[in-house]
Order: sequence, then C-alpha cells, then structure tokens
Amino acid sequence: MGAEYVTVQWNRQKKRYDLILGLFIALIIGTSAALNIIFFPEITFETLIIRVFGITAIVLLHIILSIGPLSRISRYFMVLLYNRRHMGVTMFVVAAIHGLLSLMQFHSFGNINPIKSLFISNMHYGSYVLFPFQTLGFMALIIIAFMAATGHDFWLKTLTPSTWTRLHKLVYLAYIMLLFHVLLGSVQNESIYPMSAILGSGALVIGLLHIVAYFQNIQNIKKINVSSGSSFIVVGKISDFPLERAIIFEHSNQKIAIFNHENKLSAVSNVCRHQGGPVGEGKIIEGCITCPWHGYQYYPHNGCSPPPFEEKLETYQLNVTNGIVYVDPNPFQAGTPVEPVSMEIKNTPDEEDFYVGWEEKSPKKYLKTSIVMVLFFFASSFSLVSLWILSQNGFVDSYFDYGRQTEFTGVLYEYPAPMLQVINENGRLQSIPLVNLGKFGVQDIMNYLHNKYEGPLNEFNITLKGTRIQYDGRTWLELTDGVDAIVRVIKNSDSRSQVITTKGEKILYGEIVDPKCFFGVMKPGFGKVHLSCAVRCISGGIPPILVTSNNADSYRNYYFMTVTDREKINNDIVQYVGMLVAVKGEFLKVDDWNVLEINPVDINIITSPALSGTNLVFQNCNLATF
Repeated sequence: MGAEYVTVQWNRQKKRYDLILGLFIALIIGTSAALNIIFFPEITFETLIIRVFGITAIVLLHIILSIGPLSRISRYFMVLLYNRRHMGVTMFVVAAIHGLLSLMQFHSFGNINPIKSLFISNMHYGSYVLFPFQTLGFMALIIIAFMAATGHDFWLKTLTPSTWTRLHKLVYLAYIMLLFHVLLGSVQNESIYPMSAILGSGALVIGLLHIVAYFQNIQNIKKINVSSGSSFIVVGKISDFPLERAIIFEHSNQKIAIFNHENKLSAVSNVCRHQGGPVGEGKIIEGCITCPWHGYQYYPHNGCSPPPFEEKLETYQLNVTNGIVYVDPNPFQAGTPVEPVSMEIKNTPDEEDFYVGWEEKSPKKYLKTSIVMVLFFFASSFSLVSLWILSQNGFVDSYFDYGRQTEFTGVLYEYPAPMLQVINENGRLQSIPLVNLGKFGVQDIMNYLHNKYEGPLNEFNITLKGTRIQYDGRTWLELTDGVDAIVRVIKNSDSRSQVITTKGEKILYGEIVDPKCFFGVMKPGFGKVHLSCAVRCISGGIPPILVTSNNADSYRNYYFMTVTDREKINNDIVQYVGMLVAVKGEFLKVDDWNVLEINPVDINIITSPALSGTNLVFQNCNLATF
C-alpha cells in the first residue's frame, strides 16, 4: 500500500523469497530421498515419496509456526512474516501429496470407499498402541486445506478480520494433531525414542518462542492508569515520542498507538484492520502509518487508508499541557478526523531500520540477518531430517517384481486358499498362493474356472501369469489381469494331489497379517502402520496368515488360518488383524505350507504391553485364557 495507489506486484523481494523457499524445499526433499535410498535400498517408490513429503511438511510447519513469535521478538524476521502465506500454501501442497499417496497406498483399491476405509478399517480408538493415527493426519490436512483455500485477502475481508484470524488459529489444533499423527505412527512401527526426542524438541522450541514473544509484547505496551481528574489520562512526556514512530499504551483492554509525525502527535487504534497487526510497532512512511506485518497503511490524522483502500482505524483525542501528553481513551468512530497536536520541541527520529515486504530493497542489516537466518534454517533442518531418517527401522529383504509378469504352470487347489502347485527349479513341489490386483482375493477367477470347466480344477494343468512376490523363501503370485491372467488350461494326465498331514492340536502366538503386503508388495509389510491396509485386504478376500516367531528376528513360521469346515473366515477374523493373539486350533501340513484350522472363538488378544509385533519371543505368553 502507499499514499498513491500502486498495485503490489510480484516484486523482486517476493521472487527472491519464493526462490529461496523452493531451494529449501528441494534441499529437504533431496536430502531425505538420498538418505532413504542410501540406508534403505529396499524401499519402494511409494514409501519413499510418502516419507519424503511427510517429513518435508513437518519441517515447513515448524518453521511457519516459528515465524510469528520470531517476528514479535525481532523485527528483522518481518520479511518472513510478510510472505508466510506462500510457505503455508506450499506446505499444504507438500502435505497433500503425502496424504493422498498414503490414502491410495493403504486404503484405495479395496472393497469400500477410501475415505470410509480411513475411518472404519482401524477402530481401536481406545488404544494407545493401536490408535488409528492416520485419521489424525487426515483431519489436520483438512484444516490446513481450509487455511490454504482462505488465505487470500478476499476471504479475510468477507469473513471479517476477527473471524478470519480466529479460524486461522486452528493451525495450532492441526499442529497438535500432526504431532500425535507422527508420534503414534512411530510408536507403532518405528524407533520411538529418537523420533519422540526430535518431535518434543520442535514442540518445545515453538512453545518457548511463543512465551518469549508474549512477554516481549507486554513489554512493548505501557499501561496507563493515572488520571488527570478529567476524561483525559496521562501517557507521558512529549520527549518520549520518537519522530515517525509510536508508543503503544493500554487502558481498559484498549490498545492505543500514539504517533509522532512531523512533530505532531496523533492517536489511533493499535489493531490493524488487515490481520490485527500492531500498527504501533510500525513506522510512518510517506505520510502514512505502515503496519509492520503486511504493510497496510493509514493516515495518522483520521485513521483512514489512502484511496482506493477502505480500511479505517478508530481515532483518539490528544492534549498536551506543560510538556505532558494526555489521551482521552474513549475512541471516535473509525475514520473520524482529529487535529494532530503540535509539540513544543522537535524530537529526533528513530534511526532503527524498518522494512516491509512490498519495498523493492531491504536495508543491509535486514539482508544480513536474512542470510544468517536462512543458513540456520538450512543447517538445522538438514541435521534434524538426517537424524530422523537414520533413526527409522530398516526393511525386510522382500521382493515385488513390479511391472514384470511371470508365467507359472501347475495344478490349482483351493485349500487352504487358492494356490498353484508347481514343480520348482529344484524339482520339488511348491505351492504358490494367489492374490488379485489391489486388495482382493481371486474368488472371481475361481468362479470363472468352475463355470467354464467341468470337474475339479486339480484335474487340469493351468498356466497363470502375474507379478511375483517373494519373501523369506515364500513365493506368492498377483494375477494382475483378472481372468486374462489365465494363459491356458489343459486336461491333466497325471494324478498329482496335495499332501496333507495332521499334526494335532496346537496353541500358537503371533500376529495376524495380510500376506500380500507382508510378503513383499509393501515395505516394511508388518507392524501397526499397515493395520488398516491389512483389514481391507483380508476383507477383500485375501487369506489371513498367522505369523509366529520363536526368537527375535531370526526365525518365523507362517500359518494359513481356516475354520474346521474349511470355509473362509475372513469376516470373522478381521477384527483381530494386526494384533498379538493366542490361537488354539488343529495344526496341519499342506504341501509346503502350515495350516491352522480354528474356531474363531478360540482367538484371544494378548494385552501384555511387553508383547507386540512379530519379532518377539512368545514362550512367556499367559495361557490362562484357554
């Protein structure tokens, strides 16, 4: 704004700011991507993008929340405040990429709407360890989206500045949600202590900055309670008021800024009509009071903005007697002209630099401070991002042959789940379980084969094509083309069958998982972070697997779970997915797979806090539930 109407363009300072912001974001994204690839070479592209954009959004949000109090502590940070909306909108875009890809990764391609899946797949809202932290991130993203969409001054004017400011303070609610979103996510899948320390340090810094800024603001405002016996109140001596600057006074919750312009005093409300900025901390430039936050301007004698702008401040009557300045704390209507009060002496100007973002050039001290500030943000963000990434858990050496299809020929069996019995390269029988594209089993393909061919399917040699999934010596096949994955079906001339051996009753302890993700489609493929995805996969017909462990990180067993009458149990078992359970059932060996035939009522949740995940010793579980 200015005394003459000149539209604020995308000036040199804004371009410089956005260039630095772009370089900063590129640094964070590049650093986190490079470190993830170097230290976790098994990472998938989707997981890489989710991690990189998530940590970048968190870093930007911490900086955004620091700018406000830093600007109150030192005016040299005002250049950041002036352009903060650019960073806010950019942060939303970065966070939206993280959120949308997470929604696609964990909740899309299933049997219900992804948004609905987000809220109902994990219903453990009463649990700390299992809490559905993804919903917190989603709600925080909605708040940030609202703020980005209403950031323009059109909405500020339409909603009124006071309402707009109150609504935009929801950023602190979003920040708390995101803290718990990340913290609970790390509790459920990562190394909790380093990440908690980093998040706690960030929250502590932001809290301390706001506390310091609050007390700094109090010090900038002088309380006035001394009365002269009339409606006027003493505010100070004429020598107290520096030229082209103001002193802020407070009386009965009113903040009044008294400016000295050309050695004449004028009093206006200290609250800027734009976003409630402290106009008294600004300076008179070209005859106009200039708010330090965003450069909004007002004439000192009437509180009106220069045409064509229409903002107005309340004005106050001043009086000077024997070198003492008095103010009537009862304001005139906004925009009311009040004759400035002449001073008997000429005060010297305040030599401290002042800068607002619409000016083409900033003072040297501002420039030097900005350079130091940018370098500090670069260095600290680089260090924290590096520490964060290095504290993450590694990935298992699973394999998903994405983009490449492989053909397998064998005999198709349906117990304990649809699987193709093949002869592998070592001449041994190997059973390869089948899953469909997305979060679905292959029941539609099985129905198609039953309808087209007479007799049991194991009387045919069937060739199927799909994407190979491998982990821990096990192979699965994703039939990526639906019924088109059936290459050929030939009548079988041999009498090959499954080898089923009964081993007797057994009690097992472990975690029920979605095998498609666990065996390689996602990384890491286990842990509570994948609970919602696993629920959708098993609800969509992918057979559940019980993963057990005899000693930490060295040896696991896998059991197909089915019921005694050999029907599907997906709907009965979905409530136990991702939880540590004790299960009693009939143990069988079917070819090279373990099978546990159970009654769903014999599944018991283990609630011991020392027992969670699949990488633990289960011998010490309490068997009293059976």
